[in-house]
Amino acid sequence: PAADDGALFKVKHQIIADTWFAQATRNMLAAWAQVSSPAFRYHFSRRSTAMPMMGAAHAAEIVYAFDNLRPPAAEQEVDQALADAMTRYWVQFATTGNPNADGLPEWPAYEAETDLHLELGDEVKAGAGFRKEAIDTLNSIRTAMAEGGQ
Repeated sequence: PAADDGALFKVKHQIIADTWFAQATRNMLAAWAQVSSPAFRYHFSRRSTAMPMMGAAHAAEIVYAFDNLRPPAAEQEVDQALADAMTRYWVQFATTGNPNADGLPEWPAYEAETDLHLELGDEVKAGAGFRKEAIDTLNSIRTAMAEGGQ
């Protein structure tokens, strides 16, 4: 049970995020990994300095990817460094089909077995198993429902 309405709000939004974004992304990438073209997953985790209560909201990464920061983020060194890195990754990917470039942390290609991704936040680094337990649970529920379970 949730301790208060604020905790309930967070849990509700985490379930929505897991179902709409994390689960759908992992399942799509697992299918994509079966073909010859590599796929690359990222998790944007930089919390908004203007609206910290929103956390790293859906589509918040767009201003970073296109280096279009506005104050107060534009005035923060960590935000500008993240925008610079993301812009380089996006341009490199658009140019070559692979986001990796000299001077940037390696962005691992996605494989279902390892569930690797690039964490784009206060630090840019590789990660693995994003929301694994929650997504595995959601997938098992979906499988049971598809098989006629309750």
